[in-house]
Amino acid sequence: MRMWMIDPHILCDKHLRGEYVEHLMFLGTFKRKMNIPGYVKNNLVEPLSLIERFDVLKTEMLRRNFNAKKDLDFELCLLDYLKPEWLWNQVDIVDALDNLIRRCHICAARYMVLVETDWIPLRDDTVHCITHGKEYKRNDYILKKKGLIK
Repeated sequence: MRMWMIDPHILCDKHLRGEYVEHLMFLGTFKRKMNIPGYVKNNLVEPLSLIERFDVLKTEMLRRNFNAKKDLDFELCLLDYLKPEWLWNQVDIVDALDNLIRRCHICAARYMVLVETDWIPLRDDTVHCITHGKEYKRNDYILKKKGLIK
């Protein structure tokens, strides 16, 4: 299970439907009061964004004419048991985007088409698309992660 937290236009049909269903699975996790340290450590969950993200995914699913009839029966009090560092966790969107485009050639192609048509800016502090204004250059990101550049 994971929350990509990137613009759903980038997601291929498989990843879009997958994240939609995984939000329903996260709801079950929270209802059963299960611990989520592995999801937090591995950059997979953003608990406070669950409802908003689900609505964004549902809108995109409907736009693509997919069946998206489910709703989240979710109240924030379901998260009361979470440790603060789990509750306030935010997904590293640049890392998630890099992970997605490395693992799925269809998502990578969708991303490149959207970037090349200027639908998704690589850097724009006033528009919070995909990386919330952070510059994304895959090669620079990899080199920074390996500690080769600052």
